[in-house]
Amino acid sequence: MAETLYLLDAHSMIYQVFHAIGAMSSPAGLPTNAVFGFTRDLFYLRTEKKPTYLVCVFDVPGPTFRDQIYAEYKAHRAPMPDDLQLQIPMIHELLAGFRMPVVGVAGFEADDVIATLAREGERRDMDVFICSSDKDCRQLLSDRIKVFNLRKQEVFDRASLLKDWGVAPEQVIDYQTLVGDAVDNVPGVPGIGPKTATQLLQKYQTLDNLLAHVEEVPGKKKENIKEAMPKLELS
Repeated sequence: MAETLYLLDAHSMIYQVFHAIGAMSSPAGLPTNAVFGFTRDLFYLRTEKKPTYLVCVFDVPGPTFRDQIYAEYKAHRAPMPDDLQLQIPMIHELLAGFRMPVVGVAGFEADDVIATLAREGERRDMDVFICSSDKDCRQLLSDRIKVFNLRKQEVFDRASLLKDWGVAPEQVIDYQTLVGDAVDNVPGVPGIGPKTATQLLQKYQTLDNLLAHVEEVPGKKKENIKEAMPKLELS
């Protein structure tokens, strides 16, 4: 039986439980709902899933290489709520008590670190499960790498991706380039939504091939793609 590696996208999990669980506080008056929910998730993973390896990955404060490339990246995101910010040090104390490995790399996002560890686990023939709600992780899906939804306790794999987006993991970057990402403030192609992006990639397979045959695209979509071409490589 293969060893298992669970990679936790800490901020993704923390935000989920913070918004899902009502207000709670300690005897000292500190908010604790995120600490409670995060602890519950850790106990579930350790007792029910019993992974061989369990690693928690954090975003490190400060800009990343993406901010240097694109100043508007995530520019519209609101700051972390004060009631959640107060709980982050407590969560780090909790992880230290669990003796859980915590990883973060300056200049990179947690997603980048997760992707690196996931591919290394795959190389070592481990079954890797990424605990994150970030759809960017879908590009990593393979026979060994899957996404685990803690809230639904469901595994999302290549077949799930094909059912949901109609594309393969190898097409995820091209799909998201066409659709754009409002959460990260990454521009897509105006007028190209998920359904159209899927149809185009099913026909042309890759974004490069689509651009090579853009004259075949009917109607306004062709003009929109051609107008967006200068931004597509950045996206």
